[in-house]
Amino acid sequence: MSNFVIVGGGGFGRETAWMIQELGGRVTGFFDDYLPEGAQVDQVPVMGSVARLNEQKEWLNVVVAIADPQARQKVVARLHNPLLRFPNVVHPTARLGFNNQMGRGCIVTAGVICTTHVSLGDFVIVNLGTTIGHDTTIGSYSSLMPQATIAGNVRVEMGVFVGSHACVLQQRRLGAQCTVGAGAVVTRDVAEGTIVKGVPARAI
Repeated sequence: MSNFVIVGGGGFGRETAWMIQELGGRVTGFFDDYLPEGAQVDQVPVMGSVARLNEQKEWLNVVVAIADPQARQKVVARLHNPLLRFPNVVHPTARLGFNNQMGRGCIVTAGVICTTHVSLGDFVIVNLGTTIGHDTTIGSYSSLMPQATIAGNVRVEMGVFVGSHACVLQQRRLGAQCTVGAGAVVTRDVAEGTIVKGVPARAI
């Protein structure tokens, strides 16, 4: 694999750096608005703020490793340099079935299972041990946290956050920018921008 830089020097950024190294790639730097240039993140230098990426003069592989969907979308909207590439990063233990589709800039971590006819939009994060059933669509900028379970024929719209160990039953719809709390069980559709939690999941 090639060299990469990571946007986001927090916990998920560090986990992503480790995954890239497991894939045989090399992380040459982090870009982060909240860390000083020249600082070190796990022995990798912070090369500047996000805006510095628009000043790059050569092709650069960029991984946006920010778990919060809205923050990730805002960062991507700021990156307009045509020399920036946004490859998908998929851990070798992830299992991707037949006729699946994936946009750009996705991060699919260890132990994930996407069965068949699963569609991931752009800049989707699918975290450790998550399972996604057949004919499910995950909208751009959505984040599925560790060991979430998404059943078949589910529609997850743009910018949704699904917490760890949450379960979404078959044929449900999660509206744009909604949040499903950790451990919740979604038995009904969730409206746009709503926060739900509990078993069964209810709006709060």
